[in-house]
Amino acid sequence: MIRRFVSFFSRLNKTEKQTFSYLFLAQSFNGICLGILILQEVVLRKTLSGSPFQITLLTMVNPVANLFIIFVMDIFSRIKKRKTVFMLLGVFGKLILVLMFFAESSVSFLAILIVYSILNVLLNPFFTGIMQKNVRKMNRGIIYGITGSSGTLFSVIASLFAGFALDFNQMYFQMLFAFAGVMGFLCCYFYTKIEVEEKNENPKEKNGIFDFVKPVKQTLRVLKHDKDFLLFEIFFFIYGMGFMIVLPSIPIYFVDALHLDYSQISMAKGFIGQFGLILFLPLMGFFSDRMNPMIFSAGSFFLLAFYPLLLFFSNFANDKILFVYAAFSIYSISMAGVSVLWDLSTIFFAKDKDSKPYQVVHIFLTGIRGVFVPIIGFLMLKAFGVFPVFLTSFILYITAAVSMLFLYFSYKKKQA
Repeated sequence: MIRRFVSFFSRLNKTEKQTFSYLFLAQSFNGICLGILILQEVVLRKTLSGSPFQITLLTMVNPVANLFIIFVMDIFSRIKKRKTVFMLLGVFGKLILVLMFFAESSVSFLAILIVYSILNVLLNPFFTGIMQKNVRKMNRGIIYGITGSSGTLFSVIASLFAGFALDFNQMYFQMLFAFAGVMGFLCCYFYTKIEVEEKNENPKEKNGIFDFVKPVKQTLRVLKHDKDFLLFEIFFFIYGMGFMIVLPSIPIYFVDALHLDYSQISMAKGFIGQFGLILFLPLMGFFSDRMNPMIFSAGSFFLLAFYPLLLFFSNFANDKILFVYAAFSIYSISMAGVSVLWDLSTIFFAKDKDSKPYQVVHIFLTGIRGVFVPIIGFLMLKAFGVFPVFLTSFILYITAAVSMLFLYFSYKKKQA
């Protein structure tokens, strides 16, 4: 294994080696940050006695923050130096979590995470741009997989540690989340060390800082001029609905129905729910370099459909926790594929053009569904309970998988 890695690393050019090294460090520190934050909904419910509606709002924070990306990204794109962007995101986007030392209510807890989420979402398009400009296609998926596995490994360790710490003292969340902010800042610092060719792609444009129309027009222009990308995003949207609709139900099911402690929840979500990413991200990255993202999506969504299905059947099982662990095992494997799609699929459609506008559209649409899908999940939860929500999620995943399959055959027919 080590010999293969050394052989792979030796085949990288100078830019790829530099990018890989700093990405490995950045993703590792970011993994620690995300591993702690994976328990945020449980902390809100279990420690701060948050209501189901507040939990729904918290599950909406990250996706709804994506809604602002076309506006915030337009502002940050005016900053010529990429390094300056990363430092600003590190200071104002990550270190904001240090204020968790003063969070003693569900309201202050939510407020801090809202600011964190709005700025944190900007990292993704810049990451995709780095991968497109600094890494050749034949190495892109593998480098993504290795660095992603590193981040996930540290995320698993951090999540397990946080779970046991919170079982010892629930108020340790303040210290843990503040530490997560410092780790996130270090992630941004190592991003600043990656050298990327800076280009001023629109030097003649001088739009005002509050020109909200221009980013919307750019988003619609990308979708209008690339029909395949439009259909891909529609079907990805359906997958996203399946993913988001269960978010309010998971912490309620864990805390209220199963009465799990923090260590059990961190085992399900943090360890089992991420271990498959460690093992399969490099493999998924390898296949993504050689497969059409449409067929790759179909397979990933089909496998992911068994995640809510197993949670649904846990209602009828004697050993419910066993079904929960099995569900998160499926989740972790399938999300390895979805993670690659999330970060790299837009490069396929961008081709030789800058991938950032495509990735911004991709993230913006996540914000659109984040506005209403968790609310639908919350209303279904209140009216029918958690299990119809799980079944609805399964149906949405299957629909997205079949739709992607049809899109793939349609695309191949046009290319023939």
